Amino acid sequence: MKWTTLTVLGGTTIALAGCGDSAAPNDQEPAGSKPGELFQIGLYSWNEIVDLPRQVNELGLTHYRIGGVMSDRVMTFCAENNIDVLLNFTPEVGRASAASDAAFIAAYLKQIDRTMDRFGPGGSFWTQNPTLPSHPIQTVEICNEPNFGYGFVGTKQQVADLYAQVLFASYDHIKSRWPTVTVVGFAAGGASAAAPGFLELTLAKLQSANRLDSFDVVAVHIYSDNVPPEQLVKETWGTWVAGESLEECVEVLLKFGVHKPIWVTEAGYQISQAQGGKFPPDRAAAHGNGTVTLEQQAAYTVRLNMAAIRAGMARMYHMFMVDTDNYNGGWFDSSPQHGARPVAIAMRHLNESIGQATSMEIILDGRSDSPPGPFAYKFHTPDTVVTVAWSQIPQELKLPLSGGQQTVVTDMYGKAIATVNGDSYETRLTPNPLLLTTKTT
Repeated sequence: MKWTTLTVLGGTTIALAGCGDSAAPNDQEPAGSKPGELFQIGLYSWNEIVDLPRQVNELGLTHYRIGGVMSDRVMTFCAENNIDVLLNFTPEVGRASAASDAAFIAAYLKQIDRTMDRFGPGGSFWTQNPTLPSHPIQTVEICNEPNFGYGFVGTKQQVADLYAQVLFASYDHIKSRWPTVTVVGFAAGGASAAAPGFLELTLAKLQSANRLDSFDVVAVHIYSDNVPPEQLVKETWGTWVAGESLEECVEVLLKFGVHKPIWVTEAGYQISQAQGGKFPPDRAAAHGNGTVTLEQQAAYTVRLNMAAIRAGMARMYHMFMVDTDNYNGGWFDSSPQHGARPVAIAMRHLNESIGQATSMEIILDGRSDSPPGPFAYKFHTPDTVVTVAWSQIPQELKLPLSGGQQTVVTDMYGKAIATVNGDSYETRLTPNPLLLTTKTT
């Protein structure tokens, strides 16, 4: 077990043990961000969001990635609930159906226009609904997992080359018509550690075209089936670690001199039908064969946010509000009441605890152990210090605390376990994270 030193990733300074607690802002503030915030939690939904106002209110999240075609009904709901929409544009006309690359790109730009003319800044929806809170779409994502074939065909290099053309054409078009809109690029599929390679191929193409300016935010996805983010995933081609893959994505950006925000716009762990999932195994398997228990889904999701923050990611959108698209990853169950699953309760507690964090220290770094040992990350907010700690292999240890202050220890769901006065807390860490909150004001 080792204590770590200062690390800088992706334009965000992460202060490690003994190195201070100031965070350097990203070089650009995307739509919906708040100055000084280290990390923002979002959720992915389709049009079912309009039937879940209670759940939206309970979570307290304002960032949602919306899939499918935007409608008046969904936009009205988002405006009334102060939701910042990240709208993904997956090509409706795939390259295989288009006569040429130029025709494919032209069809894609028309697809963007159709939606943004209605729901973007100055769109007809807003002029027709003047009493609604004005909340136009200010953040758009260009394609979805092009490296996994959603609208694209060809070799890895061919897909990267064409996507680069789509990206800078879309960026120029959007900025010319809606200059305040944030353009999120890549949306790189990250299962089986695929995201870093796609980023590198595409960035090389953009660099050769002198177009590394053609996006405001970089987006990647991460899925590791039933393996938590700090643990080794074994596949037929080799092994990888989800958290380290996220860091490799940041390293690729730095290699090309790109210092822009990087978000995870899809991530999740799915449960089995036996655990309450909506879809049977033969359908859910399309999104990976590994499933987790409800408790693991909660614990691994909290820990995945820790991995993203460590890598320098600024935002993460999770799959899904409810089980959708043959994916049993919903935060709310499929009953008529759509009750909160453990993951929703845990993530609400995490957001309430560190949602306003401005910096993070790594107190215990289990990655340096083999097998990985305990982890403890300390977050600084304007009025608290919050330590999130866990260990995949349970073990006893003393966690350092801010001496002289009272600390409340909770489980990952927010249930109080202990109140501590002193400079340490002796506990047994397990795969389920503990949160230790010390008031500083």
